[in-house]
Amino acid sequence: MRTLIILVLLAIPATALAGSLADALQADEANLYFSFQTREGVYGDGESLSINLDGSRSFGRSTRPSWGREMTEGPGRVWIRIRDGRIRDIDLEVGGKEPRLDSKRTDLGFIDAAEVRDVMLTIAETSRDDEAEDAIICAVVSDGFAHWDRLLAIARDQKRPDDVRESAIFWLGQEASATATAGLEQIVDDEDDELEIREHAIFALSQQGIDRSFDSLRRIALESAHPQLRETAFFWLAQEDDPRVVDLFEEVLVE
Repeated sequence: MRTLIILVLLAIPATALAGSLADALQADEANLYFSFQTREGVYGDGESLSINLDGSRSFGRSTRPSWGREMTEGPGRVWIRIRDGRIRDIDLEVGGKEPRLDSKRTDLGFIDAAEVRDVMLTIAETSRDDEAEDAIICAVVSDGFAHWDRLLAIARDQKRPDDVRESAIFWLGQEASATATAGLEQIVDDEDDELEIREHAIFALSQQGIDRSFDSLRRIALESAHPQLRETAFFWLAQEDDPRVVDLFEEVLVE
């Protein structure tokens, strides 16, 4: 296993990961650019981004309308700005035309997706700034991403900033697996955690699809000790057109 050497405080970690990306991130001042292979279902036109990981739900963002521009499946293009030894910005684009780089920008070329995943997750695990959230997206859209255990660790780490934890929780909600579901339930049930984080985990559960999430949401709605969590679970159940939800509401109303 690759060894990670993490620097303290707010600095983005220098790493012992072999590879051009990890080495480049140790610079004091740099403007970096690289591309990588994205996973299936990730489309863009250089300005708009669409992510559809399971064939049923999609998520997008855009800096301006994409009328007339062709959406293509990859590649991912990342721009990183480093100042005073810290990563200040991570910007992800997908698709579009290959950019023309000036002399102030270092082109790292095409980076293997596995290295992109490892480095970006390390940033997400250690940085306390906005780039940690951007790093999570870069990792999740990389080809072959399957590190849900590391995302779960970020989501459960109460020392991480709330925005970073919520980003990890959101993407866990897109992974329909027993591990992700169990991890989200643990966050909901953690009485020592912030209420807002626990509600965010309920939302993430609801995004896994009713077949996977129903039992979890039903248990929270009926058994949670916190009334606001019960209300949140009922709210997301009510968004589903499923006979089990109708039966549940009838059961509650009859009692």
